[in-house]
Amino acid sequence: MGISYKIFDFSLFLTVSILIFIITIVFSFVRINGRPFHFFVLNLAQTLKRPKLRVWSNRASLLKESYQISEEEITKKVQPPVEKIQPSLSHLAELSLIVDTRGEYGGEEDKGTKITAVR
Repeated sequence: MGISYKIFDFSLFLTVSILIFIITIVFSFVRINGRPFHFFVLNLAQTLKRPKLRVWSNRASLLKESYQISEEEITKKVQPPVEKIQPSLSHLAELSLIVDTRGEYGGEEDKGTKITAVR
């Protein structure tokens, strides 16, 4: 600011000083989406630098054709899905009671499976 005071007349110096002060305050205290303003400026510059048109690269399909993996090899590598056991509503209610009481309620033992609380 000292250089602008020596170079410009007082009215232009005052205008430049106010502009520099406002920019300094914005970069210091303004947040956009919880992140500092300079990150917003950097992301804006990166976005403007990227090309507007994005072209899909079909390298994956070319690689598949070059390797020519058979369907049998693919199905051999894939494991069958594991069958999920659906718990009953009473069991879910009991589990939620254990979680809500932070383990003070130990659960019922008459169902054959004991539910233990981890502390």
